[in-house]
Amino acid sequence: MEKFPKLIFSDFDGTLTEQGKFSPVFFDVLKLIKTNKSELVIVTGRPLSWAHFLLTHFELSCVITEGGGMLSMKKEGSDFFEDTALIEENNIKHLQNITRELLMKFPEVFLSEDSACRVTDRAIDLDVLKVAGLDSEIEEFLVKNDINFSRSNVHLNFWSGCVSKRKSIEHYLKLKNVDRSNCLYFGDSLNDESAFEYINHSVGVANIASVENKMTTLPKVILRGSEKEEINGVYYYLKNCL
Repeated sequence: MEKFPKLIFSDFDGTLTEQGKFSPVFFDVLKLIKTNKSELVIVTGRPLSWAHFLLTHFELSCVITEGGGMLSMKKEGSDFFEDTALIEENNIKHLQNITRELLMKFPEVFLSEDSACRVTDRAIDLDVLKVAGLDSEIEEFLVKNDINFSRSNVHLNFWSGCVSKRKSIEHYLKLKNVDRSNCLYFGDSLNDESAFEYINHSVGVANIASVENKMTTLPKVILRGSEKEEINGVYYYLKNCL
């Protein structure tokens, strides 16, 4: 591998943020990546609308949203972008039907505000689940109806079909004709496991410690210390360890 990988993939919440918000360090990270002629691809559980925001406001060519369900790319030589759903239409319809059934069966539960902007998945705020006390019942309902799910820092996300960060990264690497050996992945949560497994050069920022004992697949490198949490850990690794 070159000193700096060709492509740097990264989770967003808890990895490129600081206490849930944008940080000035984010711009330092973007500058460092650009200086080293690399490319950042954000891979997030946030909805499709966030891909449009990020592509419009920052020098990014691709953003993957909805946990790997949607891939948005800028058209070459243009500020316009196009969206690609990475699951079948029948999966999207199945998700819509089961979501309606879930909300009727569990009236105490409601979808996250950003679910209206989602195409390939839906989300429930973890705080809502905690108050309702229905975690196991909802998970059983999803499994019974052939719906997959995972947890991020803020949401229980659920979907129909094969959706993962790994699958979406594989899809993008084929489009770009880049080998995964020339890539790096940053993450901090349970929904990053498929990417940790696929991208050998993977890094967990220090706050991954909160879920480390629940993970089956760990990143190759885990940063330690509060000064290496979230975006500060990403910047530290790019600047000092590559």
